[in-house]
Amino acid sequence: IELPKSLTTIGEGAFSECNRLRWINIPSKIKEVKKYTFAGSWKLTTISIPDKLKKVHKKAFEYGMSADNDIEYIVTIYSSKKAYFYKNQKKWPKDTGVTFEFETGEMPKLYFETWNTNGGEFVAGIYGDPYIGKSHHRCLKKDKWHNTFEYIPEATRDGYIFKGWYTKKTGGKNIIKNKVTMAKDATYYAHWEKAKTYTVGKYKYQITKDKEVAFVGVKSKKTTKITIPTTVKIKGKKYKVTSIAPKALKGNKKIKSIVITQNIRVIGDEAFRGCSKLAKITFDVGPKRYGPNGVISGMLMLDKVGNNIFKGIKSNAVIYIPKDDYDFTYGDVRMLQNKGQGKKVKFKKY
Repeated sequence: IELPKSLTTIGEGAFSECNRLRWINIPSKIKEVKKYTFAGSWKLTTISIPDKLKKVHKKAFEYGMSADNDIEYIVTIYSSKKAYFYKNQKKWPKDTGVTFEFETGEMPKLYFETWNTNGGEFVAGIYGDPYIGKSHHRCLKKDKWHNTFEYIPEATRDGYIFKGWYTKKTGGKNIIKNKVTMAKDATYYAHWEKAKTYTVGKYKYQITKDKEVAFVGVKSKKTTKITIPTTVKIKGKKYKVTSIAPKALKGNKKIKSIVITQNIRVIGDEAFRGCSKLAKITFDVGPKRYGPNGVISGMLMLDKVGNNIFKGIKSNAVIYIPKDDYDFTYGDVRMLQNKGQGKKVKFKKY
């Protein structure tokens, strides 16, 4: 955020819980950083401050995390001159999990990235994906990663394969394959290829990415039970089944039950709309497996759930959720609420 130069006051808690805020430039007329100003803004890494800043409240950067948390919260403070804090660093708060690094000189040059989905849309989860909009920024620093992308958004388009982000709307360079670096403001465009439909066993699929496919329907209109596989082989190549296409089973009057397996992260609009006999929907996430950074499988991991996916299913249908994911106040299961289902449709844990 680049605040107006005329600004004289920043209110208490003004930027608290701003989970997308990464950098901020505080104007020269600001004399005080108040209580909870940046509390819980855990992605904030860079601040430029005026030399005349006189006071920083001890809870200005309150992190709101427990003392035994392993994550280190680092904020780099830039000032154009050797500001007061070089002699009086004790004035800066020593909150749990927060480390302050001080640099002389101006904040590094900031460039703006704009991501154009080119007919598609961003994949954004319930927790607030940073690329839910189209314009985003990144701070270039004078270190080893200064010429790389910190974050690259994920995009999707019904019926198309995502080919990557390019420097031009048509043609141009793939930013990954060509190791494109940022040296100016730039716009990057999603490129797409029309997807083909493949029938494997009882189900139909479309390739959406290099190693991923979407479930798009069933081969036989007589099918009553569906279990979406975690993987499928198409022309000898193995793919993960990671999404259910929009309207994949819309209007199917035969389907009675469906098992949605652990690799599914996206369910498209109206996927099960009008499946009037659909009475049992089970989210089967499989056993938990752990990696160095925590759980890597065995839990509900939805990125996006479309509109009206349950509209018109059987009035007394039951949606089964694993007991460890049965949390309607915080978990991904919240995304399954209010998706067109009737009042008698129930969620149950197993």
